[in-house]
Amino acid sequence: MNQWVTPVNTTAHAKGQLICLPFAGGGASYYRRWNSIVPETISLFAMQLPGREERMAEPPFNRMQDLVQAALNGLVSALRPPYSLFGHSLGALICYELIHALQEQGYPMPEHLFVSGAMAPHIARATMPVHELPDNRLVEEVVRYGGFAEEILDHPELMELLMPRLRADFALVENYTFQARAPLPCPITAFAGQSDDYVRKDAVEAWQSLTATEFQLESFPGGHFFLNESAPQILDRIAFVMG
Repeated sequence: MNQWVTPVNTTAHAKGQLICLPFAGGGASYYRRWNSIVPETISLFAMQLPGREERMAEPPFNRMQDLVQAALNGLVSALRPPYSLFGHSLGALICYELIHALQEQGYPMPEHLFVSGAMAPHIARATMPVHELPDNRLVEEVVRYGGFAEEILDHPELMELLMPRLRADFALVENYTFQARAPLPCPITAFAGQSDDYVRKDAVEAWQSLTATEFQLESFPGGHFFLNESAPQILDRIAFVMG
């Protein structure tokens, strides 16, 4: 059993595999909700990182290099080309680093990279280091991002369980150091929220310099978690791009 990548919805009519990576604090269960809306031309998979859901007992990673090194074998064993990667926020950054690792080791490249609600990796982050904040302040920041349901925020015991992964996930981003390398060989499509207060449009457009081929930018109504409401439209667009 592959603990890193799990199937969500696979069909005989699929034209390609889409592997989705989570946002900070999120788990594979978020993408399992897409089971009923994913087009039949996509075989949908979700990556599960340590420290959440069925992997709750494992310590979460707080350094990108360590995470990518650990996740690579699990990803490779799940790949069934043609495949594409999708990541929202933190997930987009992990996708970017995983593709470089795949390329360096000679594995098949994705047909496409879809990034959502994410500034390009080389754009400097001017915000304060959230992962160093006290618990109550960290929760306030998470609430402002809008990434968690109210029922979770209303239960301190649940938030206490979430705290280690949240702190580690924010550290993945805030301790990240961009390394200049050749542009990716796959096209990039970037999705942005029209009212996202945390990721500027120009920071999303900057992904264009990281591909050696085609780039597209599409925006949807909503803030940082615009994909909560726009998932059907985003999946339809991904299905169209994947052919």
